[in-house]
Amino acid sequence: VAFFGWFGPRGLASILFGLTAVADAGEADLGPLVVVVSWTVLLSVVVHGVTATPGAAAYGRWWQTMDDDSMAEAYLGLGNIKTSHLWDREGAEEAFLRAIELNPNYAEARIFYSHLLLILDRTEEALEQCDRALELDPLEPFFRAAYAVVLGYSGSPEEAIEIFRDLYRNTPGFGFLHQPLFRMLAWTGELDEALEHAKLHLTTVGELDAVAAMEQGYSEGGYEEAMRQAADELAAGSHMATARPYFIADLYEDAGETEKALDWIERAYEIKDIDIAYLGVTVHGEEVRTHPRFLSIMEKLGTPLIDRSFSSLRRERR
Repeated sequence: VAFFGWFGPRGLASILFGLTAVADAGEADLGPLVVVVSWTVLLSVVVHGVTATPGAAAYGRWWQTMDDDSMAEAYLGLGNIKTSHLWDREGAEEAFLRAIELNPNYAEARIFYSHLLLILDRTEEALEQCDRALELDPLEPFFRAAYAVVLGYSGSPEEAIEIFRDLYRNTPGFGFLHQPLFRMLAWTGELDEALEHAKLHLTTVGELDAVAAMEQGYSEGGYEEAMRQAADELAAGSHMATARPYFIADLYEDAGETEKALDWIERAYEIKDIDIAYLGVTVHGEEVRTHPRFLSIMEKLGTPLIDRSFSSLRRERR
């Protein structure tokens, strides 16, 4: 409370009080008020600025001494930020392990930690964390879907697909499953079903124009044309809040547009799209995975590029 009280509004409150006084002052002399408010704001800027760094450091040290399990959620959030946005894998692992140490029965922390382990190509450990999370909460749809992602990305897409299909049948309205299921169906060559889940994902995020473009493309030229027209629709508009760059890259790759796919992978890297953290474990065709632009991004990410044993869509269609 003291920290937020000190580093909260700074001089803003003085300005607001001053404006309120001006509105109520009528014919009164406002000179002294202006001087007092001006000096208050100036001193606030200087004093808060001088104390900001040591104050934040002290608060951070205090925060890290909190040992009760109520802090586990905070460490989970920190781990997720370090994984998906800061790309600090070592720091992320420390945060996840701290969350689990504080609350060993925190299934959500174990599920998210499993995805970091997957990204680091530590798949056995990832599956162990998934197993423990599902022991703790076997009915939570998100945990089962996150487990299916680990299975699929670690080389068992058929098993993952069955989990996703079961979730789709028995969990109406659970929209998280459509995007990963679309990718895994495409990787294994089940293109008709992949198309349906691509449309369901776009419908879930409100991209109905892209759904219409996908249907039009399919009627004109089949699966590849469906992917191309949907990608073009998304790329032409302002859709970053609903259709992230990495998803657009997937559509272009499925359409056989390697250079455009790489353009959008680079865009995903530039804006730190949360899905780009999975670049090394997701399945891409050889044209993409061996391209210098792709390898350059992998080098910048600093995570392993994993060679999956099952066929990608690009090889399957040849």
